[in-house]
Amino acid sequence: MAEKKEVDRGKAISKPKKKRSQNKNPKDPENPNNLQNLQNSKNPKNTKDTKNAKKRNTEHPALHIIKHTPLKVSYPFDQPLEKRPILTIKGISKSFNKKLVLKEVNFEIDKGDIFGLIGMSGSGKTTLFQLMAGVINPTSGDVQVRRDILFEKNNPEKPDYVSVYNNQTRLRRKIGYASQMPSFYEHLTVEENLQLYGSLYGLKRKKIKERSAQLIKMVGLQEEKDTLASNLSGGMQRRLDVACAMIHEPEILFLDEPTSDLDPVMRRQLWNLIKEIHKQGKTVIIASHILEEVERLCSKIAILHGKKIVGYGSLEELKELFAGYQEIRIRVESQDYDNIMRRLRKEKLVIDRMFEKEGNLLLYTNRASKNLSKILRAIERIDEKIVSLDVSDAHLGEIFEMLARKQEEQ
Repeated sequence: MAEKKEVDRGKAISKPKKKRSQNKNPKDPENPNNLQNLQNSKNPKNTKDTKNAKKRNTEHPALHIIKHTPLKVSYPFDQPLEKRPILTIKGISKSFNKKLVLKEVNFEIDKGDIFGLIGMSGSGKTTLFQLMAGVINPTSGDVQVRRDILFEKNNPEKPDYVSVYNNQTRLRRKIGYASQMPSFYEHLTVEENLQLYGSLYGLKRKKIKERSAQLIKMVGLQEEKDTLASNLSGGMQRRLDVACAMIHEPEILFLDEPTSDLDPVMRRQLWNLIKEIHKQGKTVIIASHILEEVERLCSKIAILHGKKIVGYGSLEELKELFAGYQEIRIRVESQDYDNIMRRLRKEKLVIDRMFEKEGNLLLYTNRASKNLSKILRAIERIDEKIVSLDVSDAHLGEIFEMLARKQEEQ
């Protein structure tokens, strides 16, 4: 009978002996970074430290990142390949001239997601985007893509995931990338830009003509197809950039700050375009500092702060980290919020943050039900008339700030 095999990064290896000295070889099955070993660690029977394994099993997945421990691979190995994440980012670090920009970044992206990467300007979002797309190489770590995305014929003897850095030519045919800076040629018309990009991707003339017509219609530039790109409005130029990135029908579309510097109307138009692309079964990855659009569009979110991912998951999963944490929004007739805040500080209230914004007083607390009556009585005692009052769960902006503060306190 053939010897029983175990899986390590998709490769078959002999079953290791029970006693083995410590080894930092990444292909060693006892190495904690080994994918098969990570899978076994989820089952307490397969690990020597049963107690620690059970503890890891009960924690919220996003807490691994907040505690700066490695993000465990979440998909089971017996799951069909097509249902596993399309991209896995594993321990990515990047330095420029000895200046560390990203440190041990870990997360996964599922096929068909609209994935949002958020962070403040200068936090490293564009660098991480370039690493994920294979544009630049990491200082350490790896970005891996599912083999079936790059290779039409799946070979069971080959690993299920391959590095984007070792498969650049195939990767270019499967991803589209629209950067913050315009990628089109200003002296060419809308249609000429699409024809040029189609030829650069090696498409046949008939295919280029078909795709150009489809994309011009999809991005709403039918009446501008013969207009020079330099003469388009900012919103139209952004849509042309997206169209150029889509000419070769990529599986994964990267959009770096797609709506920055656009007015609300143009922003909504681009949101609708992203939704339309998503309906075609594409995986869309967005980097943005505009939290409203990420909250509205994205099925999963990664929060980048202080060179690391400080939160990762769906919006609902991130909100679970702060269950019971609520926003109290109060508007008073006089709008003298400095006086109200001075009064509230004298009260024995559990309030995490309190500030004025857009003519309202915002308070954040995990004891809204207990504090609300005391807040209202304090406002009444200084003869302020309340115009409106609203209590709601924390939004993505507040979650971002709380996670960032947690990371800075560690």
